[in-house]
Amino acid sequence: MSTPKSKGLFAKAISESGFGRVPGLPLKGDGASTAEKQGLAYATSVGVTAAGPDAMKALRALSAEQLSAGTGAITPILDGVILPEGPTAAFAAGREMKVPYIAGGNSWEASLFPANNAIDRTGPLHDKIVAAYGGAANPVASQDFATEATVIEPDRNLARLHTKNGQKAWNYYVSYLPPSQRGKVHGMSHGGELIYVFGTLPAKDIDVGARHVAAATPEDRKISSAITDYWAAFAKASNPDSAGGVLWPPYDPKSEPVLEFGVDGVHARPAFHKSTLDLAQQASEAAR
Repeated sequence: MSTPKSKGLFAKAISESGFGRVPGLPLKGDGASTAEKQGLAYATSVGVTAAGPDAMKALRALSAEQLSAGTGAITPILDGVILPEGPTAAFAAGREMKVPYIAGGNSWEASLFPANNAIDRTGPLHDKIVAAYGGAANPVASQDFATEATVIEPDRNLARLHTKNGQKAWNYYVSYLPPSQRGKVHGMSHGGELIYVFGTLPAKDIDVGARHVAAATPEDRKISSAITDYWAAFAKASNPDSAGGVLWPPYDPKSEPVLEFGVDGVHARPAFHKSTLDLAQQASEAAR
């Protein structure tokens, strides 16, 4: 949606759990933080000090464990060609691709970074944000804020900008949890919606790494069918409409609706989480 090189290559887009406010990192430059400098620092940290073809050979010889080690924040690289700017800047300037657009996320996107205490970096807004997310009574308030600040509010922001630019956009939110996880897991984790979207729910209990996934229930399959019906209708006609049984209204600046796939079924929610998303927006804009 943000690169001019993609013009004419697709007719519509769905962004699942996108980090729409990540500004991107310059490839090169005089500043202390560029993608090139980070790459060189990483290579040095794993013992690669050669240059040119020898450096490439050494990097390709690294183990999967070395390549999987954390190296800092993951961010788009602004190379000036494929990505001249980050997504928010592109949408704000009206330079995004002019196609129908769905953006959404899950109720526990912060499962990606459980130790990240995001609220502690909100400055003057700290106390107000803590209170809005349940205060001391909510032991995972920082997780909830991180989820909304990194994914859910940026989804709303991009839908808002895309609509302002004369296009149609829809927002969704997946809070559904299978019966076996309720009361045990905080929310739908990052990427947890994929088996519902693609209809690949397990017919029997399976273990994926350290995670146990129970056999799908009829309730699980009902939610999966609703999601795939909306996605397929959008792919076919550029409008999800009521394919999954409930009318999914496009983004509107007055009502700001979100279609929630939850434990209680599928519902269109006007002014979805408005008070906390507004605070997340303030925190993001103050941090620029």
